[in-house]
Amino acid sequence: MKNQPILLSAWPRKNSQRTQVVAMRLTQDELEKLKETQEALKNLGTTGNISESLRLIFREFDLRNWKRRVLERMN
Repeated sequence: MKNQPILLSAWPRKNSQRTQVVAMRLTQDELEKLKETQEALKNLGTTGNISESLRLIFREFDLRNWKRRVLERMN
């Protein structure tokens, strides 16, 4: 059974919002995890590039739920 693709807007895109370039150093383990995430998202139908992968994660990530779970573990 093939997964339905996740449709992201095509480039070039007009971005009416102000954007910033963000760069960071990654450990080898972090880089491997990012590559695994990219591959998983690519298999779901995204472009698989780092920018689109991170945008998808940011859009779907539930920060409140994550924060609540972390705080519960700390208590």
